[in-house]
Amino acid sequence: MPPVRSDSPRRGSPAILARSSALRPVRLPALLAVLCACVVGSGGCGQQERPDPSSEAYQQAVASFYTGLAALQVGELGYAEQKLTAVTRQAPREPAAWANRGVLAMRRNAFEEATRHLQKARDRAPDRNAHIRFLQGVVARQRGAFAEAAEHLRRAAEIDSSTVKALYALAKVRRQQGGEGDTTAAARVQPLLNRILEQQPGNLVILLERARLAAGRGDAEALRAAVTQIAKQHRDTWPAEAKKRFDALRQAAEASSLGRAATQVAFLENLLKSVPAYRTDLAAVQTPAGQIGEPVARLLRLPEPSPNPAPPDDSLTFAAAPLATGDTASSNAPADTTAWPWAGALSLMARQNPQLAFSLPSVVVADGRRMRIDTGSTVPFPGGPSATPPAPHGVAAMDYDYDFERDLVLAGRGGLRLFRHDRADAPAGGGGETTFTDVTDQLGLPASVTEAAYTGAWPADLDQEGDVDLLLATPGGGPPRVLRNNGDGTFGRWALFDEGPFQDDRSGLRDFAWTDLNGDGDPDAVFLGRDGRLVALENQRAGAFAPMTLPSQADSVRALDAADVNRDGVIDLLALRANGSLWRFSHRRASGDFESARLVRGSGNLAGGNARLFARDLDNNGGLDLLVSTAERTRVWLSNAQDQFPSSLGRSFDARVSAITDLDGNGRLDLVGHALQGRPVRLASRGAKNYRGKNVRPRAAKTRGDRRINPFGIGGEIGLRAGLLYQKRPIDAPVVHFGLGTHDRVDVARIVWPNGTQQAEFDLASDQSALARQRLKGSCPWLFAHDGEDVNFVTDLLWRTSLGLRINAQGTAGVVHSIDWVKIGSDALAPRPSDGGDGRYYDLRVTAELWETHFFDRVTLMTVDHPDTTRVFVNERFQLPPLTPAVRPMSPPRPVARAWDSAGRDVTDAVRTRDGRHPSGFSLGPYQGIAEEHYVEVKLGEEAPSDGPLWLVASGWVYPTDSSINLAVSQSERPKPTGLTLEVPDGEGGWRVAEPNLGFPAGKNKTVLIDLSDGSFPKDAPRRLRLRTNMEIYWDRLAWAKKRPDAKVRTRRLSARTAELRYRGFSATRKPRRSFPETPDYSRVARTGQVWRDLVGYHTRFGPVRELVTQTDDRYVIMNAGDELALRFTAPPPPPEGWTRDFVLIGDGWVKDGDYNTGHSKTVRPLPYHGMSGYARAPGPLAQDSAYQKHPEDWQTYHTRYVTPRRFQTALAPPVGGG
Repeated sequence: MPPVRSDSPRRGSPAILARSSALRPVRLPALLAVLCACVVGSGGCGQQERPDPSSEAYQQAVASFYTGLAALQVGELGYAEQKLTAVTRQAPREPAAWANRGVLAMRRNAFEEATRHLQKARDRAPDRNAHIRFLQGVVARQRGAFAEAAEHLRRAAEIDSSTVKALYALAKVRRQQGGEGDTTAAARVQPLLNRILEQQPGNLVILLERARLAAGRGDAEALRAAVTQIAKQHRDTWPAEAKKRFDALRQAAEASSLGRAATQVAFLENLLKSVPAYRTDLAAVQTPAGQIGEPVARLLRLPEPSPNPAPPDDSLTFAAAPLATGDTASSNAPADTTAWPWAGALSLMARQNPQLAFSLPSVVVADGRRMRIDTGSTVPFPGGPSATPPAPHGVAAMDYDYDFERDLVLAGRGGLRLFRHDRADAPAGGGGETTFTDVTDQLGLPASVTEAAYTGAWPADLDQEGDVDLLLATPGGGPPRVLRNNGDGTFGRWALFDEGPFQDDRSGLRDFAWTDLNGDGDPDAVFLGRDGRLVALENQRAGAFAPMTLPSQADSVRALDAADVNRDGVIDLLALRANGSLWRFSHRRASGDFESARLVRGSGNLAGGNARLFARDLDNNGGLDLLVSTAERTRVWLSNAQDQFPSSLGRSFDARVSAITDLDGNGRLDLVGHALQGRPVRLASRGAKNYRGKNVRPRAAKTRGDRRINPFGIGGEIGLRAGLLYQKRPIDAPVVHFGLGTHDRVDVARIVWPNGTQQAEFDLASDQSALARQRLKGSCPWLFAHDGEDVNFVTDLLWRTSLGLRINAQGTAGVVHSIDWVKIGSDALAPRPSDGGDGRYYDLRVTAELWETHFFDRVTLMTVDHPDTTRVFVNERFQLPPLTPAVRPMSPPRPVARAWDSAGRDVTDAVRTRDGRHPSGFSLGPYQGIAEEHYVEVKLGEEAPSDGPLWLVASGWVYPTDSSINLAVSQSERPKPTGLTLEVPDGEGGWRVAEPNLGFPAGKNKTVLIDLSDGSFPKDAPRRLRLRTNMEIYWDRLAWAKKRPDAKVRTRRLSARTAELRYRGFSATRKPRRSFPETPDYSRVARTGQVWRDLVGYHTRFGPVRELVTQTDDRYVIMNAGDELALRFTAPPPPPEGWTRDFVLIGDGWVKDGDYNTGHSKTVRPLPYHGMSGYARAPGPLAQDSAYQKHPEDWQTYHTRYVTPRRFQTALAPPVGGG
């Protein structure tokens, strides 16, 4: 490794592969015995066809295969390799494991290794296997071996004529074999397209391809035939511009204007990429860009488990017992004989069991005057003068103050009360005494709110900024009342739904659901009125909602629930109609509307009173069951293996059910409600098949320095895979229950947190809490440079140019800047020899690895040559208004003489050099990025000049907030984030502010220059200073240097010689402690696939893009997460002897992140351009976008890759193909 100069950051040790926590080794005692017997008896296991299905070896092999498959699907390559390698040892004759190791190697760009693994898979396949041959063709094409690829793909299509992806890939290879200008390509490709259309006659992708080929080869008749077939497609869903282009194509075809027709086909095809139906057709014939190979989804030799739920447990019963509502810590607690009119179960985190490592739900009962909790606590209920008991949703639990104890919300005819859950210190082996304190008067709400009459309360994080708000229903009708949680123990009135569909309603609200119905990441709002009207509002983020059109059956509704009953990865809306029928309303991404399906036929009009509907896995078979409870009875429909609810699996009993939960932690769901005599009862689940259940407990990680999500992840989702059995649940309570059927274990649980981040847990023990890992989801593109030996991380880029970002908790930042300069030290970038012998070049890589879209308009490399006795820097500081970028020559920086943190601790040694040690003695605040106010104090020392121009050279990094955190902080009276303030002695023993608005380091490994010229220090005052802030700024080095404005500096600006956009994946990173920035290791790709919920819209296609990054002209590269922009700059002759060359990379462009509270964060558009004054306009049609209108041709030749987050949404759903 070359020596590290003091003004460049030292590289750390190699990064470890980022993956799920708790990766415990697999214990294989029985398997090892089998393997040893194999080795002794036969010289190896090559002759072993398969383990006995009843053996431990078989169980381990199957478990490893499906865990490895799930890891591959969610992009966790390290864990996938571990498990799939285990399968090839446990069952070496199983071809599916070798094939998936080949896919894994492909995703790491290890194509030779992939070729070897896939050949082993093919050798072991029980018969000819089309999918393995298809994968061999894919990897051969990646290697550039087109003839070999064509043969593999031809054989795949021959083995299985329905393998249309092989046919389409073969068509592409045939074109590549011909090269540019090949007039015979159409003759080779056309028959392949015809074969696809025989199976998919309406596939729009193939029809457009046929039209293109016809126009290209001058066949006017074939062109008109293709256009006629295209006209038969569902053009009513096309955007207006696409319809316009199709009309132009039809006119060109009728006029036999083949050149014009070819142009219109290209425009039309790209416009249709925004249409879901087109994308569905494309997915049917082509693996999505960036996915790189499709894994084999099923075992090919070993017997495989079913992907369906287990058979229902038709012996399921529920044993009724009176509720014990006193102190249940005593086994002799008497049953409560009071006729409580309201009963339920709440996860209050209050009921402890010394034998369990987690709390159990609490049974709660109430009448119109009081509420009793099974821990023994009693609180008054606001039932009003008539002592009206709670309505079905009049009692709720929420953690309003972020202490991980859920508090009680009581909403009744007599008002609103909030009781804070307080826990005494827990004794050894116990849970500590719990009490509930009325804090309503401390909430900052007027009496007109707290003393109004209510009929329901629903907690939800309605603004998606990390704390839980409250929606209330009033008996007099009208819009629901929303109370926004300010994050500081108070609430504020929020007119969120005042202009909604219930503003003129007089019947009132019966129920409410907050769940993602259309799979776009943000929960939508569903309201059920007392008049039976069901209304859904699409969440468009930042407090905006739009009506969703539900099917005609969404009327006369008595109860609702939300669950993924058809296991397609998208939450369905379930409705109980007044005639007793049960319906599923499911969003269709192809059309954007909802389909309706009747799940259960009606049994006659329901009796009056409140009805409840629950979708839960009551028998643990792995499929959701339905429970309907009315005043007369409760009826249950168990689901069968096909996710249907036949009447033969229905049963009923005489009780009213108001809550379903696992009361005793045994993995089975119990019921809480009332016997028909009015007594509260518990109905314990009993079944003969004893299927297993899994409780997942999502949790935020900490109470300080985070608050990105609410404490229990309410509003998120959990997907779970056991073998091929796939399920998804919304997180609507602290405990999320899954039935596993006959499966012994969960292969992976994938949690999508309410802020949009996701993580996969592979070895989550039963009832173990799943803690949200804290990492930045947005922090701009990462810059890597080749130093002559390796490619290493330098810093992040375009930190100053964010679009729609909420800044400093004070609203959305305007688009005021597009330029960013970052320094690259001489030791970090060295010229490389060109392969073709045409000179040396500098090799830079820019990667997109976070939840962002990047727009690069121009990228310039500036060489900065200077004498060895001079150093140069640029001021890498974020400040508003922005600084004018410039190269600053100065003397070699000298460390400060002494440094102390704000607690008086000496940190001189830690800030002497850039060595990755960052003092962190300050206390964190509640939120990520905001700390308690702190400072670092430095003494410059006697060697620092007392007069003349002087710089403070401060190198470090900032742990930033994000838009949602800034929104949360803006709602409270908590201190807002404030940048650096320079303080100097006032000459009287105190301190004064010398510079109040110095911003902060613009990302990772940045250097801030602060002018300490004449006048900064009072005469005769100590040469000390303080840098004060409340942001999480961590300093690596603090030094001073003399300004050298007259120093000889020679600069040269270089345009890229080549620029290529390509898919790479996501780097392994390391972050050994909070004060150390997350640092990527370029040599290790840890993940591939869709790691983030990518912004929807057109991105630049992979390939050469130099034309887009050499001029400032609003023609830019649009990068998605996982992309890499590889840049080469011709290296000028080296500087003269005694001189050094440093570099400055100048980026001109913008960054837009996917945070739910960033402006227009769901989509790539509106597109930025130079001269725009703000970013408030809504994204309209593409043709009306100002940036598009400047260069529409770029959307024909460059921006042809349309990205949606569909794969993110369905990441764990079993692959369709594969064996």
